[in-house]
Amino acid sequence: MISDVLPDSPAEAAGLRPRDIITAVDGAAISALPYYTAMMYLHDPTVPVAVSALRDGQTIEFQVPAVTADDQYFKDLSIDPLESFIPELGIFGKSVSSTLILRHGVRSDTGIYVVATTSGNDDPELAPGDVIASLNGTPLRSVQELRGALHELVGGKPAVLQIERIGQFIYIEREVARRSPESVSDRIDRH
Repeated sequence: MISDVLPDSPAEAAGLRPRDIITAVDGAAISALPYYTAMMYLHDPTVPVAVSALRDGQTIEFQVPAVTADDQYFKDLSIDPLESFIPELGIFGKSVSSTLILRHGVRSDTGIYVVATTSGNDDPELAPGDVIASLNGTPLRSVQELRGALHELVGGKPAVLQIERIGQFIYIEREVARRSPESVSDRIDRH
């Protein structure tokens, strides 16, 4: 779902609007944010991008002028889906870095930056841009630490996550269900 369209951008010129849901790029179905990002990264900037989007239940086709983007801006958010996937939370995460702090106004100097959520995630408490600063009072420094801490929780045991969201800290309590390692690759393969 498009959350914002910048004024005077190619997307605005083409007619895309906030709340439009992108379903395909250049004829390829888009089921998750990482695939959309990959399609944009691989697209030839000399050719307009063919975008299919849902608006009010109707599919609309757009031709969006492509522009060359500075790769440096996106490198801090690039992920390896298998390494960044945290199935217990339904997110793709990345360890907070100095680049993330500077570019995204993150106050936390450690934690897990939520890059994307999985499609079909039935728990919208975590959103892209959130930083998971701690789990049950223990500060987190890496995706591996978060994964290990979640693994230590007995199935169904509550977890309290301290989240930085838009510069403010909040707490989210939730139960963490264990998922088998097979479900991780299966779920990624389906998208």
